[in-house]
This record gives sequence, C-alpha cells and structure tokens, in this order.
Amino acid sequence: MGSTEGNLYALWNARDYLDGNALVRDEISGDASCRTTYIRAQHPEDNPNAYAPVAFFSQETHYSHIKAMRVLDIPTFYDLGGSLYPDQCPIDVSGTGTRTYNGWPLGGVPTTGGDEGPGTVDIDALVPLVEFFAAKGHPVLVNFNVGSVFKGAYDDVATACERLRPVFERYGLVDRAVRFDPDDPDRVSVRNGYWVHVDGALGGAYAPYLEKARDAGLTGSAPPVFDFRIPEVSSIVTSGHKYPGAPVPTGIFLSRAGSKLRPPSDPAVVSSPDSTFAGSRSGFASLAMWNHLAQLGEEEQMRQAVEALRVAEYTAGRLRELSAALAERGEPWAEDGIEVGHGDHALSVWFQQPRAEITAKYTLACVPLDLGGVRHDYSHVYVMPHVTRELVDELVDELYRPGAFDRSAEEGAVRPPLPGQS
Repeated sequence: MGSTEGNLYALWNARDYLDGNALVRDEISGDASCRTTYIRAQHPEDNPNAYAPVAFFSQETHYSHIKAMRVLDIPTFYDLGGSLYPDQCPIDVSGTGTRTYNGWPLGGVPTTGGDEGPGTVDIDALVPLVEFFAAKGHPVLVNFNVGSVFKGAYDDVATACERLRPVFERYGLVDRAVRFDPDDPDRVSVRNGYWVHVDGALGGAYAPYLEKARDAGLTGSAPPVFDFRIPEVSSIVTSGHKYPGAPVPTGIFLSRAGSKLRPPSDPAVVSSPDSTFAGSRSGFASLAMWNHLAQLGEEEQMRQAVEALRVAEYTAGRLRELSAALAERGEPWAEDGIEVGHGDHALSVWFQQPRAEITAKYTLACVPLDLGGVRHDYSHVYVMPHVTRELVDELVDELYRPGAFDRSAEEGAVRPPLPGQS
C-alpha cells in the first residue's frame, strides 16, 4: 500500500527480532511450531530489559512511525524516558524552543539546526540518547530518513552507524544469544540487540541513481550512502508512487535475509509461507514499477534523477528571487520577503505558505514549523519527474501577484514575525 505499511511491517519485524521471537531462520521443536503459537523469549534473570526495545527517530520522521509504534506498543525514548527516568535526559534542549516531557524532547531526536536547519538527524544528540537506554539493558530500534517527508532531508546513515557501533559493542548488543524455544531452552539464536531501519519513502528510489550519476560524471555529488553496504542497516522501505511516480500506492520493503518474521506454518489458502503484514498485495503495483524500470535504461534513470535535482535547485533559485522582489515591493504578509529552504540533494523546496486558493491549485503540502519557538506556516514543492521549469515559472508568477501571501482572512493563519521579533 505504500511506505506507511512498509514502516509498520519493518517495525513489527524489528520488534519481534529484538524481543526474542522466533525468526524465519530459527528451527522450532515440538508443539512450539504450531501456526497459532507466538513464540516469545523469556528475558534473562540479570536483565529484565533485554527484550524491551526502545525506538529512536528524528523530529523530521513521518507520523506513520508514531501510528505504527502505537499499534505495536513499542515505546519511544521520550515516552520511556519521561515516565521512568524524569529529568535524566543526557542531552540539553533547554533554550531551543523544543517541547519536553520531564526533560525529554518530545517528537523525536533533534535535527541539526532545529526547524530552521536542513532536517537531518543530529548525530551528536542521537548517540547519547541511544547509549542511555543501551546502558540500562534495552535493545534499540533506530530509524533514519532518506528524503524526509517535508524538507527532503538525507540522514547520514553511515556516519551515524559508525558512531553507534562502539555503543552497540560496549553494551553487548552485537551477536547476543537469544533462547526463544520453550521446549528446548538450550536452543540459541544469535542476533543483534539493535535494528536500524531506513525510511526511504521519498528518496530511496532516487538517491541510488544520483550516486551512479555522480560516479559517471553526470553530477558533482550525491546523498550519503544508506543501504545494506552499511552492516548495521536491517531494513529499508521506499514508495514507487512518490519517485518515480507509479499511478497507484506502491510500497517496497527490503530486509536482510534470515531476519524476517517467522510465518505461519499452515498457509491454508495461498500454499506458500506468508510473512507479510497485509497478506494480499496489488499485482498491478508491481507491474507498474516493472514497466517503468523496463522502459528506461540505467543511464536514462540517472539522467532523470539529475534533471529532477536541477529542477529543484531551479525552483529554490526562483523562489529566492521572488523573496527579494516581494521585500523590495513591501508586499503585505511578506514585507521582508519569504523564507526559502532547500537542503543538499533534496527534491523538496519549502517556503512561506501562500493563500489557500494557491495551495489548492498547485496541491502544495502545508505544515506548521516552530522556528525559534514561534510557529510559522510553510508549503513545499516536491520535484518529481513530471515537474517542469515551466510549471515552476507559472507558480512563481502567481506568487508574485499582489496579495498572494495575504492570509489575513484565513482562520488559524500565522503571520511570520518581523526580524528581531519573537
């Protein structure tokens, strides 16, 4: 159905992997192999937290993760920290405008530069947060974003995992022994006490072609590596209906072999082990993706990715020109221009939210961001292969018309403060 279902399945898989349930690779003895049995490991006597995973994700992470964690009853680091370890948060977020729960930052791990920054996870904040719970015996579930939902940010997964690796080793989260079989307590499954998931809903199908394009000399740089070349990465999702643009919701889930959930042993209808979440899936969605890949060779895919990035950079440039023109004109609600954000390699360009009829006409996604503790309303353009420079020019021309940003008549509209105001 898309990366929302993919994220749900990844977190379900991660939870069962981390809390000691049997995996597809594990041999089960006796009655425990029954299809109705949910095989859970018993925690060791010296560590009651050994099979109690804690989830970590940045403030840019898509809300589907929150939904999935509620369904799966996976505690977040701030839920658990605020309830069990009040005012013991290992990072200081005071003075940043971040909402907290007993000293723990709500909404996720802070991002670099806060809401005004590019939207990448702050690795210097992530590492001590993970270490805090690893030291208390918890396994950890870490999510990274590759093309975050609003800013299109690319977390530096490789560097983050390099920083986390000594933490995993220090607290026994590498190749730990899990005894999951109630009929054979000596049977051991060796697995890690961490699961690193990559939500590449918006960037997972695009960034690899940009990397190939860089290597081929078609562009100068590419996003950070995020895939299974990094040994800690356990699962990845991406959405084909975002990039390249399948006509129906299309989600792709990948995980390391052997780490999948153990499927029911008696698939009565399909006559095949079913370890998926939904069971039934759209064959047409697979055909749509196959058709796209079959029509375009690898070099064409690379050139398409480079062109999408160039259009995004063109969009950011045009909007910055617009900002200067509006400031010169002293346009109401944009007297000092409009703020424009565009991160490295991002297909997203975000800017001050215009009037409702413009956001509706161009189907612009809109979100509120807290910049310096003050709420601002923003829209973004997400450049997919169908977006052209001509379409961008049309949007900018419309935004230049008098009153395009005057939202005074709209209920709940928040006017950005003038410089120096808070």
